[in-house]
Amino acid sequence: MVGPGRARMIYKYREALGGFHRKEQLLEVFTIDSVTYEAISKSAVLTVPTLRKLNLNQDTLRHPYLTKSVANAIVSYRRQHGNFSKPEDVRKVLLVDNQLYNKLAPYLTIE
Repeated sequence: MVGPGRARMIYKYREALGGFHRKEQLLEVFTIDSVTYEAISKSAVLTVPTLRKLNLNQDTLRHPYLTKSVANAIVSYRRQHGNFSKPEDVRKVLLVDNQLYNKLAPYLTIE
């Protein structure tokens, strides 16, 4: 089910995200549908993830979960209000809804 091309797509997406923290993130890979996911998820192993963190106070905020407009809104908010004091503060940005925040939360840091 997972040939070299699909494995490469999974690897590239994992690297772009900064790591997987849930198996279900495989469904976000372009070439993985629910049937393929069911077949490979039984044998897929998710070790304790070491996620690459996205620093809300320093980074230019490039991440697959962030559109350019959301990233710009976060940076603008930071410029207007100063650094974020905790990752949850990103919820104050109007374009960051609960669904987006829940996807991003494992990747966020302020350090």
